[in-house]
Amino acid sequence: MKQSVAPSRTTTVATYAIVAILTLVPFNTLLTTWAGSNFGHLDLFRVIKELIMLPLGVYGAILVYQSKPLLRRWQQSWLVRCVVLYGVFFAAYAGLELIQGTTTPSAVWFSLVTNIRFLWFFLTVWAICSFDPRVRLWWPKIVLVPASLVVVFGIAQRLLLPSDFLRHFGYGPDTISPVATVDQKLAYQRVQSTLRGANPLGAYLIVPILTALAFVRRHLALVGFIGLAFLTLFFTYSRSAWIGLTVAVMVFLWRQANNEQRRGLVVAVGVGLVLAFSGIWLLRDNNFVQNTVFHSDETSQSAVSSNEQRLSSLKAASREIIQQSFGAGPGTAGPASFRNNQPARIAENYYLQIGQEVGLIGLGLFVAITILVGRQLLRSKALLAQVLFASLVGITVINLISHAWTDDALSIIWWGLAGAAMTLPDILNRKRNKAN
Repeated sequence: MKQSVAPSRTTTVATYAIVAILTLVPFNTLLTTWAGSNFGHLDLFRVIKELIMLPLGVYGAILVYQSKPLLRRWQQSWLVRCVVLYGVFFAAYAGLELIQGTTTPSAVWFSLVTNIRFLWFFLTVWAICSFDPRVRLWWPKIVLVPASLVVVFGIAQRLLLPSDFLRHFGYGPDTISPVATVDQKLAYQRVQSTLRGANPLGAYLIVPILTALAFVRRHLALVGFIGLAFLTLFFTYSRSAWIGLTVAVMVFLWRQANNEQRRGLVVAVGVGLVLAFSGIWLLRDNNFVQNTVFHSDETSQSAVSSNEQRLSSLKAASREIIQQSFGAGPGTAGPASFRNNQPARIAENYYLQIGQEVGLIGLGLFVAITILVGRQLLRSKALLAQVLFASLVGITVINLISHAWTDDALSIIWWGLAGAAMTLPDILNRKRNKAN
């Protein structure tokens, strides 16, 4: 939304607070684990960013209320309606859980924070960026500068530093394991860099890699970053991230290409898939391929392979949603369920997790939010929107086999940038007086 006056001092402070959150959140796990291990109160350190988001969101709501055009647009927007309804529904269900005492308060609060914070931040950035567009203008640096540090540290972690180097930052039995491996084999150490694990790191890297691809023609130095980021992604041994990035890159290139280039892209992708699957089949007995692609081999020390465990979890979660279509309540599934007084329920699928917690109604609302955001981004020709749409497709694939949106770095960065994208001129100028 165009503004004829400079943003107020308060709005400027709010904008810089948003920028600080977006640039520091990739290091949140490392910093909070270090602080918690040295000073205690680990959970308090972990929610500092959420405590900052609360007043930012309130200020954003005030700005919207005071702006009649923006307020009218939000009132007409199905996207805003679904986000608000989902948040209210989730919070009401969480409140009911706390009153009944069927789930531990820690699990309920953890679930509420984890699943609502990024949508709160999405609306917050949308509101504030409508009056101060600097987040929308600075987004390449906001993404790439911290990502460069994450990538460099990841490479060093794999090639230069001791495998348990993170223990110096408080990683250990009571926090996060300093060493992640494939099938308990140290030879296949999985890089986690400053994030909370290898899979979250792999999913997070999708946004920086696509951002670099979007600007590589203008800044050839980004070729080096892309190469190092791909190497870091490889060393995560995160198959879900490999698949998600492949899908995201194909979608991004498809949107960038003309009709003739798209035909060539289809042929290239087809040939690439044939070669990839043929290579995996021919080398299926190779030890390296077995461990990196299948995460298991004949010498496996695991009682149950990660593949069998994931498939079993997906089946169990699907059955539970069918049997309990209204859900069992926030905190009863996903990472939050580790804090519950019942056995943890890990669906290995973020959407199934939402269904387990808040039922088909909550799941339907979240799917609707994702579709509506994707539609808005798809209609825009701006690079920010194109990067976000392509990455959304890839991250959605990842969420089908993991809990990607529960990671603070990925969810806050992606949804924060999506909030900024909602203020892109070509989105605002389309059907201004109609619902989104």
